[in-house]
Amino acid sequence: MIYEALNLPLLRRIPRDARRVLDLGCGTGVFGERLQAERAGCRVLGVTFSEDEAAAARPRLDAVLVRNLDAFDPAEIRTQPGFADGVDCVVCSHVLEHLLDPAALLRSLRVCFAPPATAGWLVVGLPNVMLWKQRVAFLRGHFRYTEGGIMDRTHRAFYDWESARALLTDNGFRLESAEADGVFPLPGLRPLLGAALSASIDRGALRRFPNVFGYQFILVARPEAAPASATA
Repeated sequence: MIYEALNLPLLRRIPRDARRVLDLGCGTGVFGERLQAERAGCRVLGVTFSEDEAAAARPRLDAVLVRNLDAFDPAEIRTQPGFADGVDCVVCSHVLEHLLDPAALLRSLRVCFAPPATAGWLVVGLPNVMLWKQRVAFLRGHFRYTEGGIMDRTHRAFYDWESARALLTDNGFRLESAEADGVFPLPGLRPLLGAALSASIDRGALRRFPNVFGYQFILVARPEAAPASATA
């Protein structure tokens, strides 16, 4: 299956000063292409496991590597033209849940940030397995894998509000922000309430109950300072 989704809520969380971006799990490159269109001078290096995705992404991005992220060495990006000094931002949009060991990949990312590494950014999108619709399915006794979505059959791990944040904070990053992206169920009422009031209800519900109404979690983090032994 070829991944060509554009995660706009996550795109809006890319720091404005990010000019060299590593997009892990870049799919066909539509995310990086949109980012470059909105940020003058922004360079994007994509990584995908799929030759077909890479072929579609290469005309859109500055460079594309075909790699298995379960065995990827982030230091390799410094061999690519324009990225010898590292990157400002790493993007993981709905990719970590597909890996055998996402924690190992996160711990390895420090080497790809331009110095000082602590000034770099990590922006992550993770699906929420505890979304209210999924809870209803579980209560009905249904645990069914699907083609895409929260229960994608290629997911190796599932996350809720707590475990999503812990994935980053337990593996070398400090959270700058964490939010749930989704909507409060208002079937048939949104046209009556109007866009502004509906959006206000959504924001309040997501702040109060991120683990219930968030379809995805968007996490923005920076690398922690390296232990003294790691810099010796």
